[in-house]
Amino acid sequence: MFNSNRSYGAAGLLLAVVLCICAVAAPLAIQICAKDTAPEEAIAAQLACFSDSDAVYTGQVSVPYADAEYASYHSNLTDRDYYFDSIGVLIEVNSCISDADYDRASQRPAMAEAQLDAAMKEFAEQCIALYQIGQMEMTARNAFAGHCNYVFTETYEQMQTGSQVALECMQDGTVVYAVITKGSVFAPTGQQTVVRKAPIKVTADEAYLAAVSAVEGKIAGTDYALLDAPSSCALEALGNDQFYKVELAAYSEKEQYTVTYWVNVNVTDGSIMKIEFTQ
Repeated sequence: MFNSNRSYGAAGLLLAVVLCICAVAAPLAIQICAKDTAPEEAIAAQLACFSDSDAVYTGQVSVPYADAEYASYHSNLTDRDYYFDSIGVLIEVNSCISDADYDRASQRPAMAEAQLDAAMKEFAEQCIALYQIGQMEMTARNAFAGHCNYVFTETYEQMQTGSQVALECMQDGTVVYAVITKGSVFAPTGQQTVVRKAPIKVTADEAYLAAVSAVEGKIAGTDYALLDAPSSCALEALGNDQFYKVELAAYSEKEQYTVTYWVNVNVTDGSIMKIEFTQ
């Protein structure tokens, strides 16, 4: 997450006349219309999705871990910072909230849970409005001390597209930050339709066996053994990648402790993309 507590000098480049793209009813039409626009036009259109056309360009922000620079815009209207990549795709939103206000989140008036969920889903949809082709679904939620973390994932034809928005808000609906990932599992054809970029060549059973083999390799030489308890194998996507996420559990009689493993298996060649596990 970028540092939102920065000062701003003289206003930079004012946004161009706001495009009407975000007023188009069908998300797919938005995607087809916006995909070849210039970065400045895409940025203006994206800011219009937040009704935040007063935002001004404040410079390039270096991100060493990403080996890239992002265009930074600040809005006095909403007191937010927006960050865009070189082609104008929104990658992050930060609200300029002081540490004291952040810590006092539980003192703010609380929205009803269903109302807060709906408001954050709408915000997530605004974040991907220029290329949205499916429906946003809440795939994770965690509330604590007046704050709530969400993950919203886009699905199209019962498959995840790779587009995802992870955000944190306060109980009154104030968004603290949002990190946006643009998916590319599907590609527009230019004819108001989309197609999958690559076929799925690995079955769920094959992915499960590959995950089992990978975890057995991790626990070899220890007193942990895979449990026979039911596991899960779900088709997921994030950004450019589509994979099976396999969940497995290993138990140690000596430690009397269970470790849960999540293994991402590539859908095209069955390779292991990532292994995560509980400590």
